Amino acid sequence: MTDRLFVRILLLAAFSSAGVLCGQDAAPEAAAVVSEKETPPAEFLDALGKTSRARWRLYFRPPPPTPPVDRSKAALILGSLIAESHLIWQASDAQQFRNNNQDLITYCRMIGVGTEIMPRLMAQGKMAEEEKWKELRVEISLTHDELQRELREMKDEDLARLVDTGMWLRLLEVSSSIGAEVPTEIAPDVYLTSQSAAKELRGYLSSVSPELMGEAKHLQQLRTMLDTFTKPGDKASDSIHMMMQSLLEK
Repeated sequence: MTDRLFVRILLLAAFSSAGVLCGQDAAPEAAAVVSEKETPPAEFLDALGKTSRARWRLYFRPPPPTPPVDRSKAALILGSLIAESHLIWQASDAQQFRNNNQDLITYCRMIGVGTEIMPRLMAQGKMAEEEKWKELRVEISLTHDELQRELREMKDEDLARLVDTGMWLRLLEVSSSIGAEVPTEIAPDVYLTSQSAAKELRGYLSSVSPELMGEAKHLQQLRTMLDTFTKPGDKASDSIHMMMQSLLEK
C-alpha cells in the first residue's frame, strides 16, 4: 500500500467518524482537519498550509468598507477580520497585520465593544511590529474570546454567533480558493479541510435566532449558499467568494 493511499484511507476514516486528523509533525497530505467540535482557526490554517503549502499573501483581501448600519452584517464582517488576523499571522506580515487591526478597532466600536477591546488590539499591533509572532498567535485567540464574552455580557447572543459565522465564512473562502488552485493529487485532501470549515459555519449559522434569520436577507442567502456546498470545484469557490463580496459592498 502506498503512503498516499494510506493517508487517503486515514482521511476518509476521519471524515466518516468526524474525528480530528492534524498535527504540527504530520506529513503534508495528512494535515486536513475534520472535527465534531470547534476547530481553532489557527490550527485549521496550520493544517491547510501543511496540506497545500499555501502562499498566504495571495489570499489577503482589501480593507472592508465603512461599517454598515446593520449590526448583524457588521458582526459577520468583524468575524471575517478575526479570520484575516489568523491568515496574516501565517504570512508573518507585520504591516498587513497592523492595517487589519485598525479595521478591527473600527468594527468593534461600531458594535459597541471598542473601549474594552482597543487596548488589546493596540498591543497586538506593537507585537507585530516587534515580530513577536509566538505571543501574537495566542493574543489573537484571546481577543476573540474577550469579544465573545463582551457581547454575551451585553446580551447580544446573536451578534456573538454571527462573529463566529463571519470568521468561518472567511476561512471557508480561503480554503475553497486554495482548493480550486492546488494540484489534482492533493485537491481531495484540501477539500476535506474545506468541508470542516463549512461544518463549523453551518453550526454557528444554525444557532442564530429564528427571528433574526427571518429578518436578515443576507443570512438567508448564506444558508442557501451553504446548502450548495457539496462538492469541490471552481463553482463552490466562486459562490463563497461572491457571498463574501456581497457582505463587503457599501
